[in-house]
Amino acid sequence: MVAVSSSRRLLLAVVGVGGILFFGLALLRSELFSQSRRPPAPAPLSPQEEKVRKAMADDLTAFSPTHRLRLKNSRAVEGIIVEETNTTITLKQSFGPQNYLSVPYSKSEILSVEALPVLVITAEDVKLKMEFPGLKFFKRPPYSVVTDESYFLVRNAMDALEDLYRQFYSTFADWVGPAQSPLAVHIVFFGDQEAFRRYAAKEMPLMESASGFYSIEKSRLVLFNQTASEDLKELQGKIANLRRKWLATPGGIPPAIEAELRLLESRGLEYTYMVIRHEAAHQLFHSYGVLKSRFRISWLEEGMAAYCETPTIGKPNPYRIQDLKALVAENKTIPWRDLVQFQSARGFVAGEPTWVKAAYSQSWLLVYSLMSSHRENFFNVLRQWPNDQDFNARSPEPVSSRLAQSLGVPWPTLEQEWDFLLKQLTEN
Repeated sequence: MVAVSSSRRLLLAVVGVGGILFFGLALLRSELFSQSRRPPAPAPLSPQEEKVRKAMADDLTAFSPTHRLRLKNSRAVEGIIVEETNTTITLKQSFGPQNYLSVPYSKSEILSVEALPVLVITAEDVKLKMEFPGLKFFKRPPYSVVTDESYFLVRNAMDALEDLYRQFYSTFADWVGPAQSPLAVHIVFFGDQEAFRRYAAKEMPLMESASGFYSIEKSRLVLFNQTASEDLKELQGKIANLRRKWLATPGGIPPAIEAELRLLESRGLEYTYMVIRHEAAHQLFHSYGVLKSRFRISWLEEGMAAYCETPTIGKPNPYRIQDLKALVAENKTIPWRDLVQFQSARGFVAGEPTWVKAAYSQSWLLVYSLMSSHRENFFNVLRQWPNDQDFNARSPEPVSSRLAQSLGVPWPTLEQEWDFLLKQLTEN
């Protein structure tokens, strides 16, 4: 029993290091917003740009799928049809440049065969590739990606983005209206932390310690794969030491401890997808005019994005809840009125550094509470506020008073609701 207690304390210490990784890195984003959804028509390509475009098109043609097979077992597979007989269709499936596998599928197991849209290399794609000549280029409309990461991680990231897009319209249909065709988005996906930091320092000073950001000016998501981070490597070292300690004891690692260690090891990738969903949510809210470029209510901006972080939008967010538990234990939560009143064109980065961790997680709690208990009235707030010029003129009327009035709930009652939810989430 003594050994178990000691190791459990060490395990908690490891979780603490993980907390630095998963909750100490601010999910910051660009506040450089454009006023138009659609960019102007691009100028004709120069001879050099046309040369790059042709090379990009040739590369994509070689491995990009041309057809999708929908199977009777609910699966869908994509690839290039290389052979068709009376009974089978053979699909060449790509796993990145120069990695293929030809798989025959019986026509008896195929529901439908769909031709995929031909991929078009745009002038903006060419500029993106020329800006990052050493990175690989992938495209799955509406996403164009340059990356030093693997094809598999990029493909999974695209799957996560498409799933987010579908859920976004399902969750917010009453607010955003009918689904629209998604706008083109460029993604720069770094697997090298120093490369990410250099780019962030150049493009968005103060963002070097972030996990990712979204620039609406460039319609660009900039992401870093957390599995390659220095913090995660430190965490992995602590986990390896803990494993060695257990393996040296009679009986080896207890199954419960092994399960917890494996969970910790998976969190780098989970956190990467959490950042992807957070930043892509900003892109969706702003690209479709739901939140305006001049809007400055930071808790609403970041709380809405944090609400979309979970694989299923709107579910309890374990990362934010763990963050809140630490804040409550350290007595470092932000008073609700101070959080709601905070306004800045730069988001929470303009506030005190000690605010950052609390501000993001408490903003998630506010939105989670309002979506759960005051959904209809909260949607009315979301429809009205971004178009309200009073906020841009910094109306002397407190935001807290405006929120309470818009929801039809006294401010003290709202604070009580949030305090109760905070206690409920952090004591379980």
